[in-house]
Amino acid sequence: MRGGPIRAMDTPDPAADALLVREGRIAFVGPESRLDPAMARGAEVVDLQGRALLPGLCDSHLHLLLAAGEHATLDLGGAESVDEVRRRVAARAHPEPEGCWVMGQGWEARRLGGGGPLRPRLLDGAAGTRPVFLVGKDWHSAWLNSAAMACLRALPGPLPGKCRVEQLPDGGDGLVYEDIVSLRDALVPPLPAGARLARLGPYLQRLHSLGITAVHTHETLEDFRLLAQALADGGPRLRVLCNLLPGSLDQVAAFGELRHEALPGWLVPGAVKLFLDGTFGSMTAAVSEPYRRGGAGELLMDPEELGRWVDAARAVGMPAAAHAIGDRAVGMFLEALRGRAPARAGLDRVEHAQLLNDDILAAPDLPRVAFSVQPSHMWGDRAVVADQLRGRSAERWCYPLNSLTRAGALLLFGSDAPVEEPDPWRGIQAAVGRLEQDDAPPWIPEEGISMQAALAAHTVNPARVHGASLGGGVLAPGQPADMVVLNRDPLALSAGERARLPQLMRAEMTFLQGALVYSRGA
Repeated sequence: MRGGPIRAMDTPDPAADALLVREGRIAFVGPESRLDPAMARGAEVVDLQGRALLPGLCDSHLHLLLAAGEHATLDLGGAESVDEVRRRVAARAHPEPEGCWVMGQGWEARRLGGGGPLRPRLLDGAAGTRPVFLVGKDWHSAWLNSAAMACLRALPGPLPGKCRVEQLPDGGDGLVYEDIVSLRDALVPPLPAGARLARLGPYLQRLHSLGITAVHTHETLEDFRLLAQALADGGPRLRVLCNLLPGSLDQVAAFGELRHEALPGWLVPGAVKLFLDGTFGSMTAAVSEPYRRGGAGELLMDPEELGRWVDAARAVGMPAAAHAIGDRAVGMFLEALRGRAPARAGLDRVEHAQLLNDDILAAPDLPRVAFSVQPSHMWGDRAVVADQLRGRSAERWCYPLNSLTRAGALLLFGSDAPVEEPDPWRGIQAAVGRLEQDDAPPWIPEEGISMQAALAAHTVNPARVHGASLGGGVLAPGQPADMVVLNRDPLALSAGERARLPQLMRAEMTFLQGALVYSRGA
């Protein structure tokens, strides 16, 4: 690789303009003048033509199998009215046989107008007698039609986990909140494993087209094994750190055995995933300063229960990864970690961390924790915060990326796909520019970070979490040759260009272990 800037990410060298790959690993990176010609004799030459070479990008928070499945379902993103949702549902439903479930995702209540609560009957008629299950953009709410609600009411026993049906003032049903995936699994006949695997390959190719060569995903024990099968079968590959979703405390012990089932270099177990609160979109994120509509969100565990889960993870040598969006949930998790020895492998993680407070950011132990943030959520959260939250925390500590970095916390970036598209540049634009647009000033501009720091959150920082078990994240001798050629050098963009990253930036070529897995236009 020669003829363009090489951004190694570990030790920036502005003079680096050549990189040599041998047998899938990097053998040299630096100025071409220092490359021994004998080392490169017979090598295939890739002319970068001024384009930038970076380590392959990592999406540090997504749901891989779920996103692969949703990639094939009805997309309701951007729908601006209930009528538009109905039209899209009808178009998807009518070719399908009666009785077939109509699945969709991506609607946002704030976009659908002020015509009252979203009720099951508003979807009736769009799909005939077919049950309809539409997951909200935040994946913590679902909109069902009357046929699907009848199936829900017919479930034996209580609803799964923390799942609850909204009861409207007139006594009718509204949306369904929390544990949406568990509810859907209970209602909708599952796809066979073969069909799920068939959907995975095209989605991995989609990630390759974005320059993504590694992900941190969140899966059940069964789905870890399904991923192991997929990655061992010789099809499209990706490096995968898998945080594990336990169904019970007893199941945590089984996670400790997964290291024997891992695929070195491709799939390793990460942390035990816990859920502590909801989301801003549904106003169930646990916050210290109440929402204007009332309430302070929901804590899904109490401190004693959380302590038992962390102890169970520690017993098998694993860190904990807590879904914690509001400052009350984040604070409870950090308090649970204090006084407990670190995990033997990997860092504990806060997933999301969308609102913090003064006490959290002043804590001396933040370097012990990785903060896995999805900056692209800022685009939707800004309006929710302005409308529903008040006080110092909301005005100052939403997505405090710069403060976390200065406090020594390890910052990881991801998309939360399928909640958001996995394109990393939308999130990087939010993190660097803080949503500054022609018609909007930057949001809490002092929390903006540099482009170098944002790229580190997609490359070298995620690699520090999984370490040598997967590799990658930097362009350095001995590392696997996971690389992306970008059409532009992100470290040389003007301020105006940084405000248009999703429109400007694209992956031209993606390499995984030295093999070309994507080429634009091919």
